[in-house]
Amino acid sequence: MIDIKNKSVTYIVPLVLTGINLPKKAIINSFLYHVDYIDYNQNEINGVFVLFSYNYMGKADLRHEQNCEFIIDIDSNHFMAYIKIKSQDIKDDVDLLIKGKFSKVSFYSKVIIKDFWQFKDNTQVIHILNKNTDYKIKLEEQLDVKLPEDAELGSIFDISKEVFSNKLLKVKLEV
Repeated sequence: MIDIKNKSVTYIVPLVLTGINLPKKAIINSFLYHVDYIDYNQNEINGVFVLFSYNYMGKADLRHEQNCEFIIDIDSNHFMAYIKIKSQDIKDDVDLLIKGKFSKVSFYSKVIIKDFWQFKDNTQVIHILNKNTDYKIKLEEQLDVKLPEDAELGSIFDISKEVFSNKLLKVKLEV
């Protein structure tokens, strides 16, 4: 199983899967790009590839969803669905997230992320989204630097970790 969760699974998956009732434990990871389907040199993100486990749900659970553009069988245990972003407002927030502008995301999207993963107010993700002052001080102490007043508390997405290929899955499954 892929053991490293990408930022997109934390921040973007809730935004594209909102309103879709499915078991959260079925979500293994997500990727902004798939080497066989999307050119990862493009700047625009219109959806996300979500990797699911057959152990917790089947493809039929997503087939009827309007924003599920296509489904790919990965192996006997996993499938991937390309889920389109539903609205321009969410797309704007996704663009902000990818650029590391977490605190600029709309209140609506912050609530979706928090509720989807059932994050408590004192979690790192919520501190990053809300630019928590105490968390900033903690970061400054850990990094031994003084951060600018307008500094975001999370890093930008590492695009190299947001590209899926079948080789990635095979390597991670064999470990």
